[in-house]
Amino acid sequence: MKVPYVCCSKKFEEHYTNQSGSGIPHYEGISFQRGYGLGGVFRRLFRAALPFLVRGGKVVGKEALVTGMKVINDVLSGKDLRF
Repeated sequence: MKVPYVCCSKKFEEHYTNQSGSGIPHYEGISFQRGYGLGGVFRRLFRAALPFLVRGGKVVGKEALVTGMKVINDVLSGKDLRF
């Protein structure tokens, strides 16, 4: 003999209410980071500043080389290093 299934919705509601923690009637997902975050901001700033840094590095390097050559010439000619 077949018995028709009768759902007891109260038991299901109690079960899911206990699982949700506070009995909130809607689902609230976990917030997580989207995109690249703060690292992406710094990456963009660095990429924008990189051409200026390279150009400035070349200028500083050339100036340091010229100054170093002048110091070496002064030392070889016997001049005192004090200014």
